[in-house]
Amino acid sequence: KMKMTVPLAGLSGISQVYSLENKSYIKVSIAGMENEMGYDGKTAWGKDITQGIRELSGQEKESVIQSTVKVLKNPKSYYTKIILSPDEIFQEKNCFVLIYKKDGISDKKSFIDKLTYLPLGSFETQDTPQGKMNVKSIFNTYKKLENGYLMADSITQDMGIMKANITFTEIKFNPIIDESIFLQPEN
Repeated sequence: KMKMTVPLAGLSGISQVYSLENKSYIKVSIAGMENEMGYDGKTAWGKDITQGIRELSGQEKESVIQSTVKVLKNPKSYYTKIILSPDEIFQEKNCFVLIYKKDGISDKKSFIDKLTYLPLGSFETQDTPQGKMNVKSIFNTYKKLENGYLMADSITQDMGIMKANITFTEIKFNPIIDESIFLQPEN
C-alpha cells in the first residue's frame, strides 16, 4: 500500500499493488477517482471513469507486467538487453548507468550508486492516455523488509509539469489474495 501526494496540485490519494510471479493488480484512488489495472499472465486491462474497461496494449500493458514479482526479482527475464553505459552523476552522486531495452517500449535508464550499489532512480518515457511523458523517478529512502531485502520506500516521480511523492505504508509477503482481482472485469 502506498500514499501519494501531488503538492503543486493539492492532491493526495492511496494506491495498492498486488503482485504474484506472473500476475499483477494496481488500484489508484486520487481526487475522488479510481483507476484499476490488472494482468492475469496473458491479458492486461484497465478500468477508469473516462475510458471504462479496456484491454491494454503497448507500453501501458508493459507497465502493468513490470510490477509482477518475476520482473521485480529478475529484470533479465523481462528485458531483451541490459547495457552498462558510461557513468553519470544523478542526485549529486556518482552512478553506474544501466540501460534496459525491450522491443516495443522505450528504454529505461537506471542509476546505481557506486558506493552503496543501491538504485538511486531511473528515467524513462512512458506512453499514457495523454501521450508520451518523460518520467524521472528518485528513490529517496530505503527500508529493510522482513525478508531482508532493501526496498525504496519513498519515491519522487517527476513528470515535468507534475511531481508526485510516493510513500510505502505497508508491505506484506505471501498474503492471501483472491486471484479473481487479476482478471478483467466484465462490463
